[in-house]
Amino acid sequence: MGRYRCAMANFIHTREYLGGGDEVVVKVSHKCYVRVMDDANFQKYQNGFKYEFTGGYYTTSPIRLTVTGPGFWNIAVDLGGKTATGIQYAISFRKKG
Repeated sequence: MGRYRCAMANFIHTREYLGGGDEVVVKVSHKCYVRVMDDANFQKYQNGFKYEFTGGYYTTSPIRLTVTGPGFWNIAVDLGGKTATGIQYAISFRKKG
């Protein structure tokens, strides 16, 4: 899990209810940051405060991240400040139960 501070203006986002051990799978056409966060940390991420997340910077796809517990999870994909226009992506979920 990472900690980061950043005010993000341009990112791809989705929110999904997942159980502990479920997997987020991101396929993307560009090198990017993928962050999986609960609602409280996603709000901090949006507002430029310190937040915690699972994920990081990835240069290859697909990216697979496992959530730690049940609840709503936010998946944010961004290009590190670059415009996400033209990015091709798919976000899917592998649920255990």
